[in-house]
Amino acid sequence: MNVPEVAARIDSELRVLGSPTRAEHEKRYLKSELEHYGTSVPEIRAVAKSAYADLSTVTHDELLALVESLWSQPVHERRMASVEILGFGSASLQPTDAALLELLIREAKTWALVDGLAASVVGP
Repeated sequence: MNVPEVAARIDSELRVLGSPTRAEHEKRYLKSELEHYGTSVPEIRAVAKSAYADLSTVTHDELLALVESLWSQPVHERRMASVEILGFGSASLQPTDAALLELLIREAKTWALVDGLAASVVGP
């Protein structure tokens, strides 16, 4: 898997689906310092699900590399997509991944990301 290419494709799809008006509203609602594209949660989930489905043979390390690549940019939708992808691949996570998951939770700074990480990733 070419991680930068997959991350760029996800980012591009999220940008196209975004709305400047929605982005302003979401940023205010979440009191967020992150950039927002204005992509809805169902659209983010659909993009993440499609990307994950295309990665049928993704390894544990590739999964984490993709998540870290998406998370590295301070964009809400990219980070939410990374949470969704982690949820889809949660069965491959190992106890040694706890440090990364804790870092993501600490850096999330919004319930909108923490809830998904806690319920769909760390919980299982």
